[in-house]
Amino acid sequence: MILYKFFAIAFLILTPIFAFIIHRFFSLKYLGLNFADLTFPLYFIEVVAVSARFFTHSFLPYITILLSLVAIIITIQMLRKAQSFKFKRFLKLFWRISFFITSLFYLGTVILIFIVS
Repeated sequence: MILYKFFAIAFLILTPIFAFIIHRFFSLKYLGLNFADLTFPLYFIEVVAVSARFFTHSFLPYITILLSLVAIIITIQMLRKAQSFKFKRFLKLFWRISFFITSLFYLGTVILIFIVS
């Protein structure tokens, strides 16, 4: 179990480094992507995998509901503020906010692993 805890902490540090290296190696700046755009799906997968390993139930439903609520809030705010909906702007804003949420969610998952176990 200690080895899995070590892997959980290592993923917390290595995921942004891996995404940064991929971003630099493939020169993704011209596409408008940064390392946070690459890190979001990795953290999402890690939250599901780590929570399934250490807890009785996976955190997949919780993070999915949270991201769905964020999408609804962003949509309402965009319609309220500009009276129009631009999908490209929505997707970019949702993707960046989702990175922040999943990184905090993964950090919380790692902290819970050490508190509970």
